[in-house]
Order: sequence, then C-alpha cells, then structure tokens
Amino acid sequence: MQAEPTIPAGTGSRRLIGHVLLDLTLIIVATIAMSLVVSIFFLLVRGLQAGLTPAEIANLTPDAAIQLLGVGGVLVILVLQNILFVAVPIVRVRFLRHEPLSVLGLQAQRPLRLLLIGLGIGIIALMANALLSTLFLSFGIRQNQAAQYPLYQGQYLAQILFAIGAALIVPFGEEVLFRGYLFGSLDRIDAPWSRPAAYLISAAVFALAHMLAASEGQIVLLTTTFLLGLVLAWVFQRTGSVFPCFVAHATNNGVALLALLTCVNNPLLEVCLQS
Repeated sequence: MQAEPTIPAGTGSRRLIGHVLLDLTLIIVATIAMSLVVSIFFLLVRGLQAGLTPAEIANLTPDAAIQLLGVGGVLVILVLQNILFVAVPIVRVRFLRHEPLSVLGLQAQRPLRLLLIGLGIGIIALMANALLSTLFLSFGIRQNQAAQYPLYQGQYLAQILFAIGAALIVPFGEEVLFRGYLFGSLDRIDAPWSRPAAYLISAAVFALAHMLAASEGQIVLLTTTFLLGLVLAWVFQRTGSVFPCFVAHATNNGVALLALLTCVNNPLLEVCLQS
C-alpha cells in the first residue's frame, strides 16, 4: 500500500492530537446525550403504554428498564452511536483536513485477500477470547455482558435486528473510529514513540468504551477487548484498510452472538447452563 504522509513531531503533531482529543470528547458527550434522550423517550412511551406512571418508570430496576427499552431502543442507540463514530472522522479528515478517505482505511485493494485475513483473525480472536474467559472463570470471574441485552426466547425478529446491529453496524463504526481514525492519526506522527503510543492508546480507548457493557467481571471484558484492539490495530497498520478489521470484528461478534441466541432460544442446553 502507499504510505500516508507523516506529520513531524512538534506544532503539527500537537495540533493533530488536539483535534483527536476534541473529536473524541465530542463523540463521548454526543453519545451520552443521545443515549439518554433515546432511552428516556422509549421508556416513557412504552411505560405509559403499559399503564405505568412517570414515577414508576423513574423507579424501574435496571433489568426492568432494559426489558422495557427493548431491542428497538437498543438498536436506535447503536445506529445513532455508530453514525457518530463514522461521521465525525469523515468530517475531520475529508472536509477539515481535505484528505482522502483512504487515510481512514476506507479502501479495499485486493478485497479477497483482505477478506481472508479478516476471517482468519476473527477466528483466532474467538479462540483467544474463549481461552481467556475460561482462564478468568477458573478464578471465579465471569462477565455478564450478555445479560444486558433485551433478548428473549422466541422473539426472532427482534433477535435478527439486534444481530444486524451488533454484528455489522457496530464493528464498522468502531473500526472506522478506533483503528482508521484514532490509531491512524497517532501513527502518522513522525516520532519514535508514535507507533507504540498509537497501539496502546487506541486499544485502551477501545477497551474503555466497552467497560459499561457489563455490570460484573469488567476485567474480563477490558482484557479481551484491549488485546483485540492491539491485534486489529496491527491488521490495519499492515494492510492500510479497515475492511479486514471489520471482517474480523464482525466474525468475532457474529459467532459470539449466534452462540448467545442459541442459548436464549434453548435455555436448557448444557452449554448454556455452564456459560
């Protein structure tokens, strides 16, 4: 691939880092505000339809609130969140920096090769996640991310919609933001520390972004997502494309979600009882 121009350490790099911090702050604030607005809207509408008073809605337990929010509310939040993840980097790179979108890795030269790389990395990531989860489980540490999803037996349409969001929309938005924009921007700084910093910072931010996805055993989620972030950053750095990163991420999420939905619809399976 053709190397992107580097940015000498100094005023230019400080400006770039400032822009990255500003954009991440904007995304965080907008995501929190948007999530609150969408959640309140869905909870109020569905709560009132169910005959609940505003006071009863405000006092719902977390599990009851998730159930009332439903897949529809979660999917709207995911879609809007990942629109932000893609739109902010594109605006920054294409319209403010006046650079091609290839800077974000939005290119796919030799797509079959990139597809195979992504599938291979995705399968390796799945096996590594399984091993790490088993290791943590041997110490009595279990993360409960799946319990935060409003997925219920027999609700197949809701499950399909959620699968589209979690296995396709989320991986694309996260790869553009964390690999294409965050890692790619830091890696362009012409300094000895830039590449190690790009790996560590992009993987750490990626992991921290998933911290609230579980209410128990967050260390498991932080560890697995941090290591996955490092691997995906390496794939991006070697290929210059987010396409194989997306494929790997989608493979990891898709297979894990398929296993979860199998358990949701077949709760008596032994594997579900042990997970």
